[in-house]
Amino acid sequence: MSVTTLLVLIAGLLIAAKCVGWLCQRIGIPSVLGQLVVGVLVGPSVLNWVHPDPLLNSFSTIGVILLMFIAGMETDMKQMRQVGVAAFVSASAGVVVPFVAGTAFSYALGNSLPLSLFLGTLLTATSVSISAQTLKELGKLHTKEGTTILGAAVIDDVLGLIVLSLILAFTLGQNPLWSILKMALSLTLPASW
Repeated sequence: MSVTTLLVLIAGLLIAAKCVGWLCQRIGIPSVLGQLVVGVLVGPSVLNWVHPDPLLNSFSTIGVILLMFIAGMETDMKQMRQVGVAAFVSASAGVVVPFVAGTAFSYALGNSLPLSLFLGTLLTATSVSISAQTLKELGKLHTKEGTTILGAAVIDDVLGLIVLSLILAFTLGQNPLWSILKMALSLTLPASW
């Protein structure tokens, strides 16, 4: 894909996403929902106008990083600590219930245990950036409820990564305790430098 084609494509996608996002806001729906709908419509799933491309993937990665950066900047850590227990309980349920239900359902359909565990793990994922953007648009980001939701989403993502690494270790025949040790070391060693 040439640079000119890519720039025209990105401009068109941004215009479409902003217009649909604006329409969603006008009818009381978070604009991020409209932007997601545009992505699904123009992507390979529906209209097949936009195809995955290394350069386009690089731009989307930059966008996600910026969205996560903004979510982090908007987070009030003092308020996050106040809702820590509620966020942790909510996040734990948000990981355990989809994981167990997804694994059981997949296994009941006749899939192997490793595949069922992996599919159950996929259901544990959340999106902190989508949650933060939606709460921000609704003016609820700095409320107790908004902070609880955002805290639960962050904890949910961390727990989801732990579950993913454990399931990968299990399915690849590695020791899951070694995965936990590597994660703990990667989190604690840089903090001590």
